[in-house]
Amino acid sequence: MSKIQIAGQVQHMPGPWGLALPAAGVQVEVIDVDQGGGDDLIWRGRTGADGRFAGTSSEWQDTTRVNVWVVSGFPPRGQWVSKTVPDPGDLLRLKLRVQAQGRTHEVFPFANAAPLPVLLPWGPAFVPKAARALLVVNNTVEMGAPKYRALYQFLETSGDAVAHSLCGPHYQSVRSLNAGAATVQGFLDALRDLARAPGIQAVDAIVNLHGAEGALLFAGTGAGGLPVASLGDKLVNLNLAGKLRLLYNTSCFGHSHAAAFTQGGFNTVIGGRRVVCNSATEYPVLLSQWVAGLGVEAALATAQAAPLREPMDQIARTQLGFDEADSFKLVSGNPALTIGSLAG
Repeated sequence: MSKIQIAGQVQHMPGPWGLALPAAGVQVEVIDVDQGGGDDLIWRGRTGADGRFAGTSSEWQDTTRVNVWVVSGFPPRGQWVSKTVPDPGDLLRLKLRVQAQGRTHEVFPFANAAPLPVLLPWGPAFVPKAARALLVVNNTVEMGAPKYRALYQFLETSGDAVAHSLCGPHYQSVRSLNAGAATVQGFLDALRDLARAPGIQAVDAIVNLHGAEGALLFAGTGAGGLPVASLGDKLVNLNLAGKLRLLYNTSCFGHSHAAAFTQGGFNTVIGGRRVVCNSATEYPVLLSQWVAGLGVEAALATAQAAPLREPMDQIARTQLGFDEADSFKLVSGNPALTIGSLAG
């Protein structure tokens, strides 16, 4: 077997962004360079939030055919047999190719598992405040159980107020769709208008709605809500991929909606496993971490840490009757996305 363990780290060259900034979420290819051509791609992957990459390569050594004299039987007889064996002339020589921001950087020879990082000869792509827009969608009262109306009224009002307070200083514009305005068409129209506004390069969205497995309850959709597969198709028709960036979905069963949103053009989606009950603690922490420049995965890890999340779920199960309370959220797409990142 001619497989090897691949490992390394990629950083941006020193600059105003810092001396050792990891190149997060960039594509890395490791290539075995053969004498006389015929190079072999033996590993492909992406860097994590820390710029590191690792994995197991495919078979790197070429093969050749040789004739072998094989003796068998009694009395012994022999014959020439053609066999495939590793080519002893194929020596391991590695090249690294990094692709990011429409650019390519190659390192040859690449010292696998070297302690020093590979430096990209450019800085990170950065989306400034003037090029960012945020859409906040809130509708929890209309479709919520009447006995929890006061709770849902608080969530609907605070969902908008907290987003404006924490995110407003970091976005060129923040638009809200509250209560009856939080319709499917309103959501689609707002995304389109924000993405087409002059100078806007990235649009993020926060969705605070009720949800079910594979469905979202926008205003006017009824108790069954809108199947997210249909919503994904509508988003595809907007043709906004490359501008749609983060979608933070606080709705119940949000992870079941993620594929439709990524299909529709969003780069990164946050969504809960089942019934979400921890918004009061998670929401402000996550948004604070996000605007401070943390990547999505790191920001979410802090915001939904067990000491904050588990008591909320326990109260929901034992005192409010939400048997399926499980607020743990997962990230789909690029976990290293930051408020300054291009959607890609």
